Amino acid sequence: FGSSFAQALAIAIILIYHNRHCFAMKVSINTMIGVEVACVDIEAILQVGDLLALLPDQVGGTECSRRLLFGDIELTGSMSLSDIGLEEGSMLTLVRGPMLRVLTASDDGTAKVWSTA
Repeated sequence: FGSSFAQALAIAIILIYHNRHCFAMKVSINTMIGVEVACVDIEAILQVGDLLALLPDQVGGTECSRRLLFGDIELTGSMSLSDIGLEEGSMLTLVRGPMLRVLTASDDGTAKVWSTA
């Protein structure tokens, strides 16, 4: 095998990686009752947190928690979309809920309410 074989192999590996991880795809995001709230063109290398950040504020807003499901799997912020098997035309489910808050208090008599987001 000469250097041209090695170069061809390297190019093939790069193309396979590129086709698997760096392509744009259209994904729809629906509510639990099936209403489409967004249809976005995204790169497969994006993480779930990046996708949530792309959604407009009216899709859940800032005063509620937003989670995404792919089938029956809840997606977390560190997963890349290609890692979870998202493909062109995939549908994600947006689950909205109340923003959870935590109250902390200290010995000096102060208290603070924190968002769990």
